[in-house]
Formats: sequence, C-alpha cells, structure tokens
Amino acid sequence: MTAEPNTEGLPTEKAQRMRLAVFYTLLSRPAVLVLTGLSVAVVARVLDPAAFGVYAIAYAVFGILSEIGLFGLKPFLVTREKIDRAVMARAVGTSLFAGFSLFLLSGAALFLLPSSFVPAGFTPTLLLFCGALFVQPLALASEAVLERRLRFGFISLLAVAASAVNAGVAIALVLSGWGIAGLAAAFLAEKLFRTLAFLIVSPEGRVRPVFKGERQVLVFGSSYSVSTTLPKISGFAILGSLSAILGLPAVGLYNRAETVVSLVDRAVMSAIKPTILPIFTTAMRSGVPKAEIYTQKLRYLTALLWPCFVGMIVLAEPLILTLLGDQWREAVLPAQVLLVGALAVPFNKMSLKLFVAFGILAVYTRIQVGYQLLRVASAAAGAVMLGLPGAALGLAAATMVKAVLIISALHRETGQSWSAFIRIQLEGALVAGFAAAGSCLAFVGPERDVLWQLLTGGAGAGIAMLLGLLAVRHPALADLLHLLRRRSVPGMPATKTPSFVR
Repeated sequence: MTAEPNTEGLPTEKAQRMRLAVFYTLLSRPAVLVLTGLSVAVVARVLDPAAFGVYAIAYAVFGILSEIGLFGLKPFLVTREKIDRAVMARAVGTSLFAGFSLFLLSGAALFLLPSSFVPAGFTPTLLLFCGALFVQPLALASEAVLERRLRFGFISLLAVAASAVNAGVAIALVLSGWGIAGLAAAFLAEKLFRTLAFLIVSPEGRVRPVFKGERQVLVFGSSYSVSTTLPKISGFAILGSLSAILGLPAVGLYNRAETVVSLVDRAVMSAIKPTILPIFTTAMRSGVPKAEIYTQKLRYLTALLWPCFVGMIVLAEPLILTLLGDQWREAVLPAQVLLVGALAVPFNKMSLKLFVAFGILAVYTRIQVGYQLLRVASAAAGAVMLGLPGAALGLAAATMVKAVLIISALHRETGQSWSAFIRIQLEGALVAGFAAAGSCLAFVGPERDVLWQLLTGGAGAGIAMLLGLLAVRHPALADLLHLLRRRSVPGMPATKTPSFVR
C-alpha cells in the first residue's frame, strides 16, 4: 500500500519564507529596472548601432565562456539534500579551474586571430568581460548557501546595490570616452561587488578551492551546462549570421530591440529566478504533486507576463523612442515581432528548473538542442528574405515551436489535464485583453509626445491589468495582500503553500 502524497502543502513557516522570498525579489525589481533603464538611455545616446553590434558579439562570446565555467555548480549545490564544505570546495575549485582555462584560451584566440577579423574595441571589451571568470566562482558556494536558506531579502537588496554600481560605472566610463569597454568594465565591477558582499554575509561559503573533480559534480555539471550553454552558442551564431548578412549596425539594432523585449524579464523573471529552483525542490521533497507545481507555474506566468508583453507590443514605438532615442526607430518593428514570440515565455521560462526538479534533465537537453538549431537556421533564413524583421520573425516562430515541445513533455511527466491547461490560457488571455485596451489610452485624444504616450499607455495598461486579475479572481492578488497585511482577501483563498507550488 503506497503512502498518500502530501497535498496539504508545506509547513506554514517554510511556506511563509517561500512567499517572502518571491515577494522580496519582486519588490526590488522596480529599483533595478529604473537603474538599468537610466544606464541604457544614457549609453544609447552616446554609442551608435555599430558599436553596440561589437558589444553584443563580445558579450555573446563571454556568455558561452561563463556558462561553461560555472558548469551548473550552483544549481548542483542548491538541489542537493545536504552539502558540506568538502563538496563546496570541489565545486568552487572546478569552476575556478574552468574559468582560468577559458581565460587563457580566449586570450590565445585573440592573439592568434588576424587583426582584420577583430572589430575595433572587441579585444579589451572581451578581456574585461572574461575577468568575471575568475570572480564568479569565488561567491558560488556562499550564494548557494543563502539561496538554500531562502535569504532573499539580502539578495534582493544586493541586486539593487549591484545595479547601482553597474549603472554608475557604465555611465561614467562611457561619457569619459571608454566606449563599449566601459560597459564591460561596469559589468566586472558589479561582479566584484556582488562577490565581496556574498563572501562577507555568508562565511559558511568561504572555502579553500579544491582542484579535484567529483563524479556527481561532473555528471550533473556536464548535462546542465550543455542545456545552458547551447542558447549562448546559438545566440552568438545568430549575431554572426546577422553581421555577415546585414552588417554590424543591424546587429546593434537587434541587440537594442532584444534589450527592450527583455525589460519584462529584467523586471519579473530575473527577480524570481533565484527563488524558483529552491522552491521547486523543496516542494518536491514535501510531496506536492508535480501537476500542481506545473499548473500554478503556468497560471501565474500567463496572467502576469502576457499583459506585459501585449502592452509593450502596443507601446513599442513610444517605449523605444523614449528609452533609446530617435536614432533607434528602426528597432521598433523587430522588437514588436520579438514580443509576439515572447508570448511563449510562460511555457518556456522556468522549464529548465522544472525538468531539473522532476529529474528529467535529459529530456530538456534534447529539446534544447533541436530548438537552438532551429533558432539559428530560422533567423538566418528570415534575414536573407526580409532583413532584420524577418530574422525576428524566424526567432519568434522557433520560440513557439519550443513551447509546443515543452508543453508536450511536461504534460506527459505531470499528467496535467488539458481542460485545466486551456482554462489557464483563457484566464491569461482575458487579463492580457484588459491590458491591451488600457495601453490604447496612449493614442486617445490629440497627438502628444512619445513620453506622454508611454506614461499614459503604461498607466492605463497597469490599471487595466489589475482589473483583469480581479475579474478572473487570480490568487496572485490574495498572495500579495497576504504578505502585506497577513490576511486573506474575501472571496479568494489564502493557502498555506507558496504561490508557485500551491
């Protein structure tokens, strides 16, 4: 006779800590977004699209090296039942060794490449980025310890402070004539600041690196890093193909369009990303059914992200012209197309964390390989046929295909009913419809400047989104008020389990 699963939820104290983890991280995002937006707005008015094209390629190369160097070791430490200092020391040592090797490899490659192959400003920018390969591993264990303890109040405060460091250094150096190297130096300064803070606050993670591999570390890290490195490789391939087909200015336009599209990711998803794996794994250990975890993940992301993306599609022109300036007008249409593809984000985001928590990482890796190949091919084909908007269309189509594959795999694993799935999509679509109607306020009445359009449209979309959430009686509102007032909303259940795992 098998034991009944624990469907009553997690212990109240742990559930409240998880709720607070998500709440604190979300609370920090407006400040982070303002600081990031300030930096983007200033820098975009100083550097031209060609310079941003070089920056985008350098950052793409670093992204590949960084994922290989980190080797999935923080998720490995977070998901283990228990970790001791010996395991942490091996994890830090493995990451440091990988980072040092990759730094030497990239330096040798830059030295051997003919100067005609390397754009101006690329070498110092990449080397500054690669300095983070030595810095990131040092805080790896300390950060994992804090995440396991759900200390996201401190992590959220640190995110705001680190963003201030990045924005301040970037603006100062770019205005001083450093160009794109100033952006890389700001990134390195942020990493140094974060590492120092983690080591001070979490002394348990201060370990002496041990340069000796451990089988469990290597097995998990190799599989995880493949899944996380593939998007970086395909991203680099996409930039390379756009550069070859359309030129460096087009790469810069694409980079800025992608930056605008990622605003929601910076505002919401990057905030809760560190909390998700600890929450998922804790819920699994406590017996919460897989279908329940998956259902609530979809319910929250569709209702919270679809309205944001739809509103941004409507307000793309005033948003880009206000944030970046008139010289970036050509980025509006590609950004709108990418935002249409972003409607698949609720299905794709956090999916890697779910596959890890469910113990089916190999399935995700297979999907990821196919998706990244399709992504590169469709972007290149679209660029040849329709230019930059065509490349964006190809990327949006590939993202939708990935969503279909993710949905199919997780439905098989969790056994979620299709009726529940459809109900969630209708709920999210209704809230998105409210937001779309609200954002249209930007264009009502006499024509005004783009800043006024952005403010009125954004306010209208936000208010309409809240009305939509009330109309569907979404539990996110109950969760928010439960945290703020420690009581439930009449007519909305306040449960013991956290929102993402209820």
